[in-house]
Amino acid sequence: MTKQILAGRKSRKMTMAVSVAALAIAAYAAPQTGVMTDSRDGKTYKTVKIGSQTWMAENLNYETEYSYCYNNEMHSCKKDGRLYEWEAALRACPDGWRLPTKAEFEKLFDAVGGVKKAGKMLKSTSGWKDDGNGSDTFGFNALPVGYRQGTGASVVRSELATFWGSTRISSYEAIVIGLNYNDDGAELGSAVHGDGSAVRCLQDSALNNAEGPHRSSNAPELVKGVMTDKRDGQTYKTVKIGTQTWMAENLNYKVKESWCYYNIEDICSWYGRLYKWHIARNICPSGWHLPTKAEFEMLFDAVGGVKIAGKMLKSTIAWENDANGTDAFGFTALPAGMNSPEEGYFFHGQGALFWSSTEKSFKEADIMILRHEDGDLGILEYIDKIASISVRCVKD
Repeated sequence: MTKQILAGRKSRKMTMAVSVAALAIAAYAAPQTGVMTDSRDGKTYKTVKIGSQTWMAENLNYETEYSYCYNNEMHSCKKDGRLYEWEAALRACPDGWRLPTKAEFEKLFDAVGGVKKAGKMLKSTSGWKDDGNGSDTFGFNALPVGYRQGTGASVVRSELATFWGSTRISSYEAIVIGLNYNDDGAELGSAVHGDGSAVRCLQDSALNNAEGPHRSSNAPELVKGVMTDKRDGQTYKTVKIGTQTWMAENLNYKVKESWCYYNIEDICSWYGRLYKWHIARNICPSGWHLPTKAEFEMLFDAVGGVKIAGKMLKSTIAWENDANGTDAFGFTALPAGMNSPEEGYFFHGQGALFWSSTEKSFKEADIMILRHEDGDLGILEYIDKIASISVRCVKD
C-alpha cells in the first residue's frame, strides 16, 4: 500500500511537471509555417514566422563557389545544407530573401525570450551531443552542423551550429551566431571570412524599414539593363538614374596595372578591379566613358543631393558595422577599398572610391567617394593619380 501511495505521489508530481512545461510552451504563439521554392534550382524550404520576421526553417543548400558539404560529403548537404564562406554567403540567398544583420539576429533572440534562452528555443530536438537538444519551440530547427575551418577541415559536428550574418566586423571578420550543445543561450561572435558557416535566409518583406539591407517600398522604379563588354565577353548590369545610364557593377576588365584586392582574383568577380588613373581614363568599353566630376554631381542631384547620396548609392550589404545603404537607385556601390604604393591594400569594407576623368592637378584627379563613417553623405574629393581605385562607366 505504501509503495502504491508513493507511486501515486510520484505520478502526480510527474503530471504536474509535464503540465507546467506544457503551459510554458503554450505561452508562446504557435509557429506560422510555410514553404518557399528557390527558383534557381527548384529546391523547396520550410519557412517559419517568428515575431515579425519570416525565416527559412532549414539551412540553405544552394551550391555556389566557396560553399561546401560537411567534410565534402555530398549526402550531408541534403539534410544539413551547405557551409559557406562569408563573401559567398552574402550573395547566396534567393531573390526576396537575404542574409540577416546583427540587429536582426538580436531581434530574433528577443522574440524567443532573450539571448540566455535562445539556444534552447532554436535548437532542434535531436542530434545534439550529450542530449544537448533544444525544444525547437518556434520551429527554427537549428541543426548541429558544425563549421568549416579555412584549412578545409569541418569540425565539431553534433556540438555546434554557426550561422553567418551580413554585418562586417573588419576587413577579415564578420558576425556569426553560435548555438552550443552545452548551453541554453546563444552567442553573437565573429568568424574569419574564409571559414564556413551555415546560412539561414530572412525574407525581405518581413522588415520593411531601415533595419535591414533592402530597398524601401517607396523607392523609385528601376530602369535596368545589361551590357556586354566585347573585349572579353563579360556582362554588366546597368541602371538608368535621372538622365544618365550607369554600369551597376564595378569594371572588371583585366589590363596591366590593374589589381584585385590583395591580389585575390576571385574578389574581382564581385568587387571589380582597382585601376590607376592613367589606365582608368581610357578603360571603359566602346560607347561608355569615365565620368567627369560634373557627371558625378549630376548623379548626386538625381538621387536627392549630397546629404543623402551615400545612403542612396551604397550597396545593402558588405559595409563594415552595417553602414549599408538602401541602394534605392540600383547603383550598388560596394566597399571595394583601394591600393596605394605607400600603404598597400586598405579600406576594404569601409570605402567605395571611383575615378573621374577630371584632373585636379598634374598629380591628382577628382574622385567620388562613399565612406562608412560618413553615413548618408556623398563626397567629391581628389587623390593622387598613382593610387588604384574602382571604375564605374557611364554611357555616352
